[in-house]
Amino acid sequence: MKNFLRALRMASKYWLSVCLAAVCSFAVAALWSANIGAFYPILEVTIRGKSMQQWVDEEIAKKAQAIQAVEDQITESRRQIEALAGEPARQAELTSGIQGLQMELVGQQAQHQSYVKLKPWIDRLIPASPFQTITLIVVGLLGSTMVKHVFLISNEVLVGRVALDISRSLRDRIFGQALHMDRAAFAARGNATFVTLIVHTTDMLSSGLINALGAALREPLKIVACLVGASLICWRLLLLSIVVAPVVGVLLYFVTRSIKSVSRKTLERAMGFHGVLLEALGNIQTVQAYRSEALEQRRFESGTMQMRSYCLQFIFLSSLSKPIIEFLGIGMLGTTIIGGAYLVLNQETSMLGLRICDEPLSVSALLVFFGMLVGISDPLRKLSAVYSSVYAGTI
Repeated sequence: MKNFLRALRMASKYWLSVCLAAVCSFAVAALWSANIGAFYPILEVTIRGKSMQQWVDEEIAKKAQAIQAVEDQITESRRQIEALAGEPARQAELTSGIQGLQMELVGQQAQHQSYVKLKPWIDRLIPASPFQTITLIVVGLLGSTMVKHVFLISNEVLVGRVALDISRSLRDRIFGQALHMDRAAFAARGNATFVTLIVHTTDMLSSGLINALGAALREPLKIVACLVGASLICWRLLLLSIVVAPVVGVLLYFVTRSIKSVSRKTLERAMGFHGVLLEALGNIQTVQAYRSEALEQRRFESGTMQMRSYCLQFIFLSSLSKPIIEFLGIGMLGTTIIGGAYLVLNQETSMLGLRICDEPLSVSALLVFFGMLVGISDPLRKLSAVYSSVYAGTI
């Protein structure tokens, strides 16, 4: 781990590339969530068969009615408080209810203002025809997808450049140390150690750096962007959907620890493998003179068999992390489907005695909420391979 952290600190020399790569990661994450959220107006227009202008007018009127209803409730509660002058317990209860209504009023007013501010932009930029609106949104989706991939390619190129420069610098440093080492110290380490460090270890480190500086930042940002998008629709339903996260986190912790242990053993066997290879081929005349071909062959086969065994363990543990992470995504989606379907089908705002949303969810909002959770599942799946590579690079 110390060597990996030292390599990460070396990335500060390439701070401009790292910063640009981080900006690209943020852009990819934002566009990833925005592309999913763009389906909300498509669904609203398709399901209701109305233009965006009609939709925003209806939403403004609906929010105005909701504001008036809440204000009427507050007025009625205050009237009751004045009428119940001799009942302090009842007055305290009504006062507490007024505070909750005032918070709800603030939320309704904020939503009303957002629709009012959005209306001029919709009137100016969005076609009046529902079909033309859908066409425009789809064209915008295609354009944003192309822009997202431009940022993605830029991110991978910048991160790859930094990782390759760091690994090249480390290879040069190790080779230089080997050249200037005294004979006794060099003999104690052996050729195999330096060959393994220059070839095998540096490749693992480079792969770990690429994932640590690239996907390990980009994929969690995509998850966060989708979580933010889902929370804007219904944050309580989102909290309900992540009840399986702690269990998955514990399982993933133990799997990644095992991956690191197996990676260390694989590196140790790689040193022995390279040692047999260099000794046998570097002294081929001696081996043939003493007729030791069969002995060297058995040593080499033993080394490759042990390395095969550890590599199979690494493959098994890496593949084991995939269903664990995927279980998190499926668990979140399944919980949301059950809870969301109950709320939409029954037009409820509460479930199991818990208030989930302030007003009944629409079908369009629930479908986009599902889309956000599906958008989380793909980065989660990719993170399983990313974490395996990063942990392998930290040995």
